[in-house]
Amino acid sequence: MSKSLTLGAAMFTTGFLLTTYHASILFDPKRRVVSHLVWAMIGVGLFQIGSNLTASGLHDKLTV
Repeated sequence: MSKSLTLGAAMFTTGFLLTTYHASILFDPKRRVVSHLVWAMIGVGLFQIGSNLTASGLHDKLTV
């Protein structure tokens, strides 16, 4: 398994979990904390980078 595929899958999963958890807290009307917005945005960034790395790793694996 290529490094980009492994790293991408890890970043994709971590980003998904971070975004899901912190976005669910943001939708709770009793708890409005700005730090959860920051962590949700970091999760979105990790999700995007991870998906691109995963796609690149899969592309390299299929074309070789």
